[in-house]
Amino acid sequence: MEPIKLKTEELDKLKEIQQKNNAVAVELGNVELSKIQLENRRKEIITFLEELREEEKTLGDELSKNYGSGTLNLETGEFVPAPAEETAEPAEA
Repeated sequence: MEPIKLKTEELDKLKEIQQKNNAVAVELGNVELSKIQLENRRKEIITFLEELREEEKTLGDELSKNYGSGTLNLETGEFVPAPAEETAEPAEA
């Protein structure tokens, strides 16, 4: 059987579809690579947040040790101690 040659328009259309398929495959690869990079960045940010919370806790513990319980105004830098709780009961008359 003798081969049949496709029309130029048909061959061009097939080549165009093949190029689009290749472009989609490349784009999907790029998307997957971006997902991996984003996941790695997400993990880095979570680690940073955990370290920041630990630093905050350590400083809070240190401030509590130095100043006791109370309220701190970050704008003025003033610390207001919490009212002292009475530990002794009043004597009965």
